[in-house]
Formats: sequence, C-alpha cells, structure tokens
Amino acid sequence: MAVLVVAADDGVMPQTLDHLEVLKFLRARTGLVVLTKTDLVDRETVELAELEIRDLLAGSFLEGKPVIPFSAVDGRGAQEVLAAIEAAADEVREKSGDSSFRLWIDQVRSFSGFGTVVSGTVLSGSLSKEDPVWILPSGKETRARFLEVHHERVERALTGQRVGVNLHRIPMEEVHIGMALASPGALRAGYLFNARLTLLPRARKPITGRPQVRLFAGTCSVRAVVVLTEGERLNPGESGLVQLRLLSPVALMSGDPFVVSPMDRHTVIGGGVILEATREKYRSAKAAQVLSYLQALEQGNVREVVQRVLARNLFHPVTIEDLSRETALRPEKIRAEIVEGLSRGEIFEIEGKGFVARERLDALKQRTETVVKDFYAQNPLATSVKTLELKGRLPPSLDEVLLQRILHELCTEGRITESGSGYRLPDFRVKLLPEQEKLAALLLRYARESGLVPFGAGKFCRFNMRLRTFSQPEIQKILDHWRNEGRLIKLKDGRYLSPAALEEVKARVRAVISERGVFLLEDLKEALGCGRTRGIPVLEHLDEIGFTVRFEQGRVLRSLEPESGESPERLPRPQKATEQELPDRP
Repeated sequence: MAVLVVAADDGVMPQTLDHLEVLKFLRARTGLVVLTKTDLVDRETVELAELEIRDLLAGSFLEGKPVIPFSAVDGRGAQEVLAAIEAAADEVREKSGDSSFRLWIDQVRSFSGFGTVVSGTVLSGSLSKEDPVWILPSGKETRARFLEVHHERVERALTGQRVGVNLHRIPMEEVHIGMALASPGALRAGYLFNARLTLLPRARKPITGRPQVRLFAGTCSVRAVVVLTEGERLNPGESGLVQLRLLSPVALMSGDPFVVSPMDRHTVIGGGVILEATREKYRSAKAAQVLSYLQALEQGNVREVVQRVLARNLFHPVTIEDLSRETALRPEKIRAEIVEGLSRGEIFEIEGKGFVARERLDALKQRTETVVKDFYAQNPLATSVKTLELKGRLPPSLDEVLLQRILHELCTEGRITESGSGYRLPDFRVKLLPEQEKLAALLLRYARESGLVPFGAGKFCRFNMRLRTFSQPEIQKILDHWRNEGRLIKLKDGRYLSPAALEEVKARVRAVISERGVFLLEDLKEALGCGRTRGIPVLEHLDEIGFTVRFEQGRVLRSLEPESGESPERLPRPQKATEQELPDRP
C-alpha cells in the first residue's frame, strides 16, 4: 500500500507522475493521496489542486482512490486519513509465509546487556526465537536471541510485521543498514543480476554504452554498471532487458524491485525488477539463449523456465524450493510442471535430492562411460576403475547421489559392469604389448623356478638387472595382471607364488598334520624350506582359502576343526617323539 503526499501550496506538481512511476517500480497496488499544507491556501486552491491530482492519477493504480485534504497545524483531515488507511489495508493481499525468512535491515542499534539489535519488516517467511540466520552479504551465521514486535517480546515474527532482532554475539560494527537477514542457505549475495529496466519519461538522457548508476533495492544503495542486452540504446520512457553489474555484493533475488539514479544527481530516473541472479557476465554470443530465458521468466512460462533451469544445472539435482527461489515462480506451479515433466519422461527424480533434466542425465551418462573407456585406454592392465578414480576424472561438483544413479543406470543398460569395488567395460580384455608379453612370460618362468619361495617385484628386479626397460611399478602391474588371471597367487605381504607351488605347499602341510596332528611354526623350515618371515604369509593364505584353521599354537586342517560344543581334546596333540624314544623315568 502506498501513501502519495502532495503539498497543496506547490501548485501543479510535474514530478507527481514520476512519483507514480517509482511506486509502480516498487509494485504498489493500492493506496491513497494526502494533500498536505491545506492551512496555507484557500478553499478554492485546495479544490483546484484536488482536481489536478485526479487528472494526473487517471490510468494509474491510484485512480479513483481517496484524495484527502490534510493539515498538521489544525488537524483537519486526520480522521479521514486514518479511516482511508484502514480501508486500504483491508485490500492488501496477505503474503504467504511458506517461503524462507528474509528481512532488509533499516535500523541498527546497540543496547547495554543485550548487544546488537537490528530492525526491519519481514519480507517473506517467518522467524522464531533462537532460529539461525545469515547476515548478508557477509554470510556470517548467528541466531535470534529474542524478537520484539511493537515493543513487545514475541516468540515468532511473521511476514509483513516490523520486528527487532537481537543478534547473538554480533558486534554492532559488523552490520549496517542495507544488509539483509535470511534463513541459512535461502539466498546468497551476488554481483551480477539480469533485470528489466524502465526509464522514466522525464529522464534527461538515454542510456548508452555502459554507464554507472546508483541502484536502490530494499534498504541498500550500491553503485552498478548498466549493460544493455537489447539494442545499444535505451531512451527515456522505454523499457529493456539489462544486466546490472554491481561494484559490491547485494543479497537480491528474482522478483525484487529496484530504482536507479544518476551518480551526479539525487533523482530517480528509472527502475524495474530483478529477473535472475546470475554468475555469468552477459556476452553477445549467448544473447539469444539469455534473452529467451528472461522473456520466459517475464511471461511466466513455467514449462520453459523449469526446463531451462534444469538444463543449465549440469552436475547436481534441483529441488522445487531451489526453482522457486531462483525464478520467483510459485512452488505449486513448479510442482505441477514437475509432475507433468516426469510423466513425459523429460524430467528424472533423484530420490531425496531433487530433479534433473533427462537430457542432462543422458549426457552425464555418456560422459561417464567415456571416462571409463579413457581410463582403460591409459591403463590397459587395470582390472577395474574405482569410484574414487572416476570422481577424480569427472567434474568435482558432480553430486555423489547423482553419480551413483548414473553408474547404476549404466550397469543396468549393460554399458559398464560392476567388478568388485569398481567398474569395467563389459567386453574388456587385457591386451599386452609385445614387450609386456615378453616380460609376462619371464615372470611366469621365474615363478616356476622360485618353487615354494614367494617373491615380489623388487626381488625380480634385482635378479633381472638386465631388464632396464621396465620399472618396478610396470613389473608390479604385470604381476597383478597374472594374479587377476589366476596364473599367480598373491599373499598378504605382497609376494607371489605359482598355483603349482601352492598345491605343493598344501600337500606338505597336509603330510605334517597327518603325521603330527598339527602344523607348528617350527615346521616351516623343514617342510617348506623357509623361515617365519616368508612362511607366515603362506600359512595365513591357507587359512584364508579355508584349507587350514588356527588351533592353539599351530594349524590343523579345516576338516579336523572341532565341531560346535565339542572339546578340542579330540584332536591329536603336538608330539616331537614317541614314548619309546623318551628316557626312562628315575
């Protein structure tokens, strides 16, 4: 609601039309006119001024609204003004309180014992005592210690109410008029805003080039550069799409009104509405794409707006709340369009995270599949590509849940297959280069010659000093390749055995257990020809594959393991000599 004040002793007021334009920029929908200082003129002048004002208001939102003569000296018209304000207030449409809390700070004070208190009118949402809030543009988080409405403590402040907020542990120097309070994550301060700008008919000169202006929005004032995106000139009385490049960040969002003035004069020359906060500077190469989206926003084309927002959010899902905040469209309209998009197959839901455009999801799937192919082209001996490796090769901003959905769909479609803790191509086959083939054959022969003695890449390098064309990491890759192919057995200490050697180990261990009842560490040297360092990993591998099981100080065959509830006394005890060999007791 707007109250337009005109002084009766000033005669005709040419700037009244400009005042009306400014009120339209600020989206005033109803109000009244107060004709002040009527005690300074005669009755006839008051009547003439009233007639002239009504002519000026023709066609505006104030047409037909009360024009009330008033004097602060003798009080004439005071009751009529109050009655008209109450009547106009009844016409004001109540704002929805479903959106996030937001407030422009228009007063900052400090009180002993309480600290910093900021005041303003709740623009959207609601704020309760102890709720967390962000101070923008600084982004500092605090909480509301207490709230006060009309000098009374309240538990909650609603949309449209003027409220004082006591900020927890925030020095007075850290807040000032023009800042905003908002729910955490509700919006962020920015420098670039695409907008619709209208110049007043009485603006002295057109906008050309990239002039600097003073921009007023909410309670803030900031310098901005105006970049025309439609044509090269904006004349007085004309309207056009522009990009506002602010010299300091402001917490503006889609749908916010603003006015501008020249840098050298304190007079409003135009105003408009913010269409979107953006992170990209306007470039003529993208003019068609940018302008069509802004026009869709202005026209309220929900389908096109939703599709474009989803399409340009490349790597993360978008919620209905995100869409509403970014476009200023009503959540119920967005939700209806999302439902239709889901039924058409144009939109895909990522459970618990939001929505993505089907086209964007398919593009990410293709990109992920290409990453897997590139990985194997660079690592022909790899058995699989781990998820962590994939994430390192994909954009870092790609949402984790979205990535898992992409991998799941690729596996379902048979474009990749899951392999252990990683992924591989379905038709992948390791293809060794000729030099690698020679090395692989040497490694297999060395494994056979090593017999029961485990070996690693380092030992092979030392034994084959002549193979200087291969580094130890390359030899290790071939060893891992033979392990994956089942041609070598890898122990926990990183050493290897041939399958034939492992079978020989099993036979010797079985023989010792059959003879003595248990295989002890002391038997390693005699049975396998190695000490504890190399022998223990071999025994642990036998445990791992289920051939043996640990019992007391040694190992027995898994088939001789005590059954549940039975005493291990059934098993043979370790023995080093027979009774006949024992010396006679005294």
